Amino acid sequence: MDSPEINPSIKVAELLTCEELMLSIQAGHDGLKNEITYSKVQKPGLALAGFTSYMKSGRIQIIGLSENEFLQRLPEKKKLEVIHEFFEARPSCIVLSKDVSSPALFIELANHYSIPLLASQNPTSILIERMTNYLSEKLAPVKSVHGDLMSIFGVGTLITGESGVGKSESALDLVVRGHRLIADDVVVIKKLSNISLVGHAMPKIQNHMELRGIGIINIREMFGISATSESAKIELVIDLARWKHDEEYDRLGVDSYTCPILSVEVPARKIPVAPGRNIAILIEVAVKDLLLKREGIDSPERLLADIAKMMNKNESS
Repeated sequence: MDSPEINPSIKVAELLTCEELMLSIQAGHDGLKNEITYSKVQKPGLALAGFTSYMKSGRIQIIGLSENEFLQRLPEKKKLEVIHEFFEARPSCIVLSKDVSSPALFIELANHYSIPLLASQNPTSILIERMTNYLSEKLAPVKSVHGDLMSIFGVGTLITGESGVGKSESALDLVVRGHRLIADDVVVIKKLSNISLVGHAMPKIQNHMELRGIGIINIREMFGISATSESAKIELVIDLARWKHDEEYDRLGVDSYTCPILSVEVPARKIPVAPGRNIAILIEVAVKDLLLKREGIDSPERLLADIAKMMNKNESS
């Protein structure tokens, strides 16, 4: 069964482990467990002007040279008022970019409110870019799906279907045919952008596959390093379904189908499973058909167009 979408969070302490961010903590050590829930950082221009309602509690606030200069130009009384209101809005943490010193009041209030005050050796623009990239990966929406993920001709293919329909067996057949296994049984999917989904295995069962009647096998050890891969962009969904004689199946391939995953519509095919059908070869054909369509070669449309031309020619003769 698929899991619900998870909107993850990370602790402020995790930022200190990222070498690219070049961070050190100046004050507010008690707040290192504060949660960050927004992938986009915020420069507190409006907040320092008194509009603290625009601040989000799960967001990182970055103070660069321009914000620091703005504060220094304020009258002392106004500056104290603004800084107090800024901390009272309780951001997850505050990060000072390169060449911005830690004001004594910032250190005092960071300790008082348990809001980590961090300093980076990166200039503001580079800090924002690197932190946004880091948070986008860490805070990407996630869900787990029951199925197998393969890399077939370089195309990340998610194989789904009810339990016992033959997902793992089909995946094993594809491995034997030279394709790569990403995940068996549980596929963890991250949404990295509005159009990009990346899947990988749960760490403890990576490279492993469960086969009824045999048990758990290690694909990497059995078939070699080239038989597995850590992750793949999900570009096609193959839904395996038990053949039902009273159900209509797509015979022409004219209609296009998609499967929504984390609000991303992924091209999909439904393949009926029955004795005598080589599912692995059918999956390979579905992937090759997808690749051909990307090159503008659509076999069903071309055939229908040729038939239409022939009929028009016969009618006119």
